[in-house]
Amino acid sequence: MSRGSFLANSVFGFLPSLRRDQDLIRQSINIYHSVRTQALRKGFKLRGSVKDNFKATHSLIATHVWLLHKRLLKEGSAGKALDRALFERFWEDTTSRIRFTDVPELTVDGHLSNVQKYSFENMALYDHCLTYEEESERILKLCGGIWRFVYDMEESVQEPTAIEFARYLMGELETLDGIPLDALKDGRIEWRRPPKFLGEGNSASTEVTTKGNLDYIDTRDEVEQFESPWRLEWTLRGDTYFWNEENAEVLWDLDPTLVWKGTSGDGSIQRQAALMSQRGYTGGAPSAPASA
Repeated sequence: MSRGSFLANSVFGFLPSLRRDQDLIRQSINIYHSVRTQALRKGFKLRGSVKDNFKATHSLIATHVWLLHKRLLKEGSAGKALDRALFERFWEDTTSRIRFTDVPELTVDGHLSNVQKYSFENMALYDHCLTYEEESERILKLCGGIWRFVYDMEESVQEPTAIEFARYLMGELETLDGIPLDALKDGRIEWRRPPKFLGEGNSASTEVTTKGNLDYIDTRDEVEQFESPWRLEWTLRGDTYFWNEENAEVLWDLDPTLVWKGTSGDGSIQRQAALMSQRGYTGGAPSAPASA
């Protein structure tokens, strides 16, 4: 074989592999954005007693990543490859969120290692909870895992609240099993709304319907009051920008008409906007999220 033929075969043999890698990255971005958007819905914090800090927010995202992890492992080698890519997107986003907390740059890798350690430990605990035969026992064990991971063993959290969270996760596992792989690759995941969380001391209605604790809110009142399609996001460099979940539009400047009530992932949007201003934020080029 001539040298020219060898080089041509090497190049053309490499191109299909490159296209597969690009497809995998695109698909994992689609899935991760769907996962992250669901995890950051306001209902988990407004009604579910989840704290508004880095660890609690990360735990919410990690728990929903775990749901997709369990689903993708059922798709053989293709699912496992996509699962690995999904975790790569997850850790990239985690790194960005760590940087946004203003820790010294030299400590980012150390913080990431710590976050990965407790994330994997608690995902393994979730896995163990699913090994029990009776569904009621799985829910009870999963309740304990959620209390440890998402609620950081906060004693003020009512047991019914954690149980409803566990039932929500079990319901989502069942829903995800019915979604075809091609739909997952496109990020076309029809998530349920966060539960009502009818635990003691919760401000939500305590009326129990025939659907039990998986009865979800159907009105848009709360969504209109507390949610907006605009979310503050981070690039891998730690820069911030506004991302529209509905049409993928990116804005670098803060428009007061887009400010919504309530809180986002790491504090109030007003506090985040003030922090951006204090840093002299001028914008920049968005990373992968803005092109998803």
